[in-house]
Amino acid sequence: MLQATARTSFSAFVYLAFSVLHPGRRLDPSWHIDTICWHVQKMSEGKAPPRCVINLQPRSLKSFTLSVCLPAWLLGKNPSAKIICISYSGELAAKLSRDCRALTTSDFFRRLFPETRLNPQKSTESEFETTKRGYRLATSVGGTLTGRGGEWLILDDPVKAEEGASPTARASVNEWFKVSAISRLDNQLQDKIIVTQQRLHEEDLSGLLIRSGWHSLSVRAIATEDRTFEIGPDKFYTMKTGDILQPDRMNQETLDGLRELIGQHDFEAMYQQNPLPDDGVHLLRDYFKPSDGLDPNVWCCRVLSVDPAAKKGAQHDFTAITIWDASRKGYHLVHATKGRWNIIESVAHIAKLIGEFHVKCVIVEDTSSGTGVLDLLKAEFKTVEFSGTSPTQDKYRRLLKVSGKIESGKVTIARDAAWANEFLDEVVNFPRPRHDDYVDSLIQFLEWTGAEGELLFGEPVMPWVAMKDS
Repeated sequence: MLQATARTSFSAFVYLAFSVLHPGRRLDPSWHIDTICWHVQKMSEGKAPPRCVINLQPRSLKSFTLSVCLPAWLLGKNPSAKIICISYSGELAAKLSRDCRALTTSDFFRRLFPETRLNPQKSTESEFETTKRGYRLATSVGGTLTGRGGEWLILDDPVKAEEGASPTARASVNEWFKVSAISRLDNQLQDKIIVTQQRLHEEDLSGLLIRSGWHSLSVRAIATEDRTFEIGPDKFYTMKTGDILQPDRMNQETLDGLRELIGQHDFEAMYQQNPLPDDGVHLLRDYFKPSDGLDPNVWCCRVLSVDPAAKKGAQHDFTAITIWDASRKGYHLVHATKGRWNIIESVAHIAKLIGEFHVKCVIVEDTSSGTGVLDLLKAEFKTVEFSGTSPTQDKYRRLLKVSGKIESGKVTIARDAAWANEFLDEVVNFPRPRHDDYVDSLIQFLEWTGAEGELLFGEPVMPWVAMKDS
């Protein structure tokens, strides 16, 4: 019965196809899959707008549904259909094409759509054709489409997540879509375009198309308001405020952990489909709670993070030093100081602080004057761990990536410290103040906690009591 329904119901087809491509597994009913399938089915029947943007969080089966199952189902219903599928890379496009071809050559598909057969003379990794001259063509963003046309254009993740912050990458994708991709439709009035992705930025392709008036189907990981979705003929599902999209895969604790890991800015875009503007990180002073220190029962490591100035002088930046207690449960700012020093003076200050605060690890930006500072310190301290960093992104973007640790309340600051106000004024007002050297030191430390730091404070290094007495 279900197989017969799958000929006319795209949703039924998707659930059955999942077990075909993943033997021994079944796809549990999911309303967000149903609402995608129903909307796409209405598009195929001419009952919904022919242009649609679909935005969901990562790992929500949107690629499986739209790049694998949809082309197969469309070719099953119409072996002459012409479909172009596009992804951000040739490798991903080829993988999705292989999955779709495996589905269309399965016994399940052959029984369901006996009139659709692939042409063995035209079956490559990037394109396969039916005996009725229909086809699924796979290419990547920026790839050549000259001379090729289609009735369906499916863009699946047009921008790689890691490149979503790049204005150059976004502009390149948007321009290619406007100049090359959209012109590939055979009939601009009737043919269909679907763009699906997790949101990455206000100015990504989805944002451009939504502002242009395209229909938008957007589902948040955590509902911020009651919203009703159509999931079938005369069938509806209401996602209530606070509901989680896939509670069997992610609970509130998991999502809070993701928010902390990637930061509020990226979480709002990728999981809430609500990209925030690039006009500042907006860290609040209240995020940095005053504290007497970390839990005395938790093992942690004392870390010094230094952002060295390139040169000494009133016209140059400061050398900023922060000292932290780091554990898996939190990060406590023990001390902060800055000054305009040359390399020798900087090394002397750092050396004094290493001894005074029993520092276990020192982090230095290994560029410009920092390289000299790092070399001199390594020669003097044989039992201290040293980590040289080489940032590849701008300061604003780096702060966005670690802001979740701050927003979650994991970063505390020594109570009533004389330097606290200066540190907080600089951090919470970033990027407005002229000097932001403490921001560099803070970012450098928090980046370290997510990589090398795990290796150090993952094991007992120095008991809290010993550090507390320092």
